[in-house]
Amino acid sequence: MTAEIGKHDLGGTLGEVIFRAPSSFAPAQDLVSCYAGNENRAQVMRICAASLGAAWDPGAKAKPPPYPIESGDPVAYGGRVVDWLYQHKVPQARVVKAGHAVLLALFALIPSEPEVAATEDFFAPADTSTSGASESIGTGIASPAGAPASMESGA
Repeated sequence: MTAEIGKHDLGGTLGEVIFRAPSSFAPAQDLVSCYAGNENRAQVMRICAASLGAAWDPGAKAKPPPYPIESGDPVAYGGRVVDWLYQHKVPQARVVKAGHAVLLALFALIPSEPEVAATEDFFAPADTSTSGASESIGTGIASPAGAPASMESGA
């Protein structure tokens, strides 16, 4: 079971619900990408609902529609979740409030640029002492500063 990222009282017939990090990274990435900077209120509502559905505790008695990872369309998915939540008498304000909180938790799951850079620079420097080369050959893998390794060595 994945880590708990929140617990929210949705009201209606659902009451308090536990939310967990999705077992796949794709839903978090999809949701955060669509939410950031989106000013369309209808889409924001759907994205909030989609975040609830995607992070719903799989062990809960009531289960929303499953997130379709293949489509990468959280807005369409959010529409299905909105309908499901309304069938359970969940007020719109609670969907937005809980959905926003879950989105923030999902955003925190996405690795930051420094975290990615720290893990992407995992190759040891090449040993050029036996190759006869006076300069190291770059790997083309971005260094933590973001420049290809070949550019940093002057090659």
